[in-house]
Amino acid sequence: STPEPSPSPTLNPYDLLLTQADLDFMKDRVNILVLGIDESLERASWGTFRTDTMILMSVDFAAKDVFMLSLPRDSFVPIYGKNEYDKINSAFAAGGGYKKNGFEYAMNTVSMTLGGIPVNHYVCFDMTVVKEVVNAIGGLDYDVDINVKMNGRIIEKGFQHLNGQQVLDYCRQRHGDSDISRVDRQQRMIMAIFNEVKNTGQIKDIPAIYSAITGNIYTDLTLKQITSLAAFAMNVDPAGISRYTLPGNFLNIDGTSYWGVAQFEKR
Repeated sequence: STPEPSPSPTLNPYDLLLTQADLDFMKDRVNILVLGIDESLERASWGTFRTDTMILMSVDFAAKDVFMLSLPRDSFVPIYGKNEYDKINSAFAAGGGYKKNGFEYAMNTVSMTLGGIPVNHYVCFDMTVVKEVVNAIGGLDYDVDINVKMNGRIIEKGFQHLNGQQVLDYCRQRHGDSDISRVDRQQRMIMAIFNEVKNTGQIKDIPAIYSAITGNIYTDLTLKQITSLAAFAMNVDPAGISRYTLPGNFLNIDGTSYWGVAQFEKR
């Protein structure tokens, strides 16, 4: 009689991700510019959008290090291709947005601002994506530190379970507060979402979640590279992720408010 074939061993989630990952991509450090654009259903007719959230994520695969650097949207910097200073969030529109060279302009402007360090890739999403991702992971428990009012919706302070719309409202809340405080809230929320997908074992689902909402995400990363990042994230200790914000002070130039970058501290 023919011997029974032995069952093939089931791969653990990490090894399974590795089989679908780009292993060459995982050899070095990679710098990824994360852009959140101010597009939503309420603003669909605006036509041109600014990158109101700009975070450079630096991932060192070998050292298992992650650095997160927020660039305040009003940072007064030289804009790539324009030979003039302006708010850093205008670089995307200066390049013609996502229909033309907006990503190239934003990446090069950030690179110039940071003394020429390479910006290798970009990920850009609109407000809808934040809601969809948070709802896809089942929402998350969070200690809300401010009262939030947004388009008639209210979130009171305190520990509670937030859905996607509430997370978005919290990250967008700015009234009565500075943009720098908002940057800090956005970073803390990113950490909370990361902790949630890590603690619930949902990191392995990131490629599937990405594939489901890919219509609202613009990126030059391949699905294999995104899978590589998901595999890497499975072994990252959230406490070891370093958070920074481009240092500076508020500036007023001809009645317009800017974030003046502190060049010495920036180094």
